[in-house]
Amino acid sequence: MKDDASVVFAYYKDGATNPTFLYFSHGLKEIKC
Repeated sequence: MKDDASVVFAYYKDGATNPTFLYFSHGLKEIKC
């Protein structure tokens, strides 16, 4: 996944120690594993 031309937001939910990331799908390709 290349995210160099995408907008990514990260935020912390209440009481969480790990951030939650939001990727806008306009610049991402779907990959099936």
